[in-house]
This record gives sequence, structure tokens and C-alpha cells, in this order.
Amino acid sequence: MSHVEHTTLDPLGADESRALLMTAEIGRLAFTDEHGPTVEPFGFALEGPHVVIAVGARSGARAAVGQAVAFQVDELDLVHRTGWSVVAVGTLHRADPETSARPEPWPGGDDERALLVVRVERLSGRRLRRDPRRAEPSASR
Repeated sequence: MSHVEHTTLDPLGADESRALLMTAEIGRLAFTDEHGPTVEPFGFALEGPHVVIAVGARSGARAAVGQAVAFQVDELDLVHRTGWSVVAVGTLHRADPETSARPEPWPGGDDERALLVVRVERLSGRRLRRDPRRAEPSASR
């Protein structure tokens, strides 16, 4: 028998997904603008159960306030085929004046920054891991 590496996707619970989300600083917001579905990277921070993002004046995300959005963060090692992905789904809002989180903005933006908040309604994740197994002997040998 030969040794073959397989990969497996394991679902993550909300607690583990949140813990992984806390290890990242950049994520991607998926929303719909006047051109249709789009995805933009943003610096973010967590405040309670919510994701706070810093957006520039030209970001299409400003027009997505009030929409259902998805915010995704991952860490993948393509060589070793391991990693994780977390998705937070919720409604996008302007930050309240009491919002204390101040995420680092995405590089290269403008000075007119605003804070937006994804009020998370669903948090899920998946972990990609290597799963060594024994391959069945080939019938052609």
C-alpha cells in the first residue's frame, strides 16, 4: 500500500470561528453596488459580536449600508493544503458614535475615512487539514 495525502474540510463552531477571526487584521467584504456583486479588502476589528471596518470615501461599501453582506477572512497554506476560512454574515450599518474599535485602514486609501459595522447574524467557518490515509493497492500492478 502507498501513503496518499487527502485533505478534509471540517466545519467550525461559532466560538472557534470567532477565535480565528480575532487573529486576522484584513478581510474581504462582499456586497452589491450599482455594478452588481463585488468584494473589497478592508482592515477590521471586532467589537462585541460585530465586525468594524474602516472605509475610504471612494469605497462602494458606503452605498451598501442597510444591505445583507458577508465578511470573509482566511489563512491558507496552499503548499501544505491546510488552513481555515471564516465567514460572518449580517447587515451593514454606519458605526454608532459609541463604537470604540478603530481598525487599521487598508493601505493606499484616502483620508476621508468612515467606520461601518457588520452586525453579525451568522458566523461559520471551515478548517482545511491534511488527512493521511492508506491507498488501496492498484489492480493494474
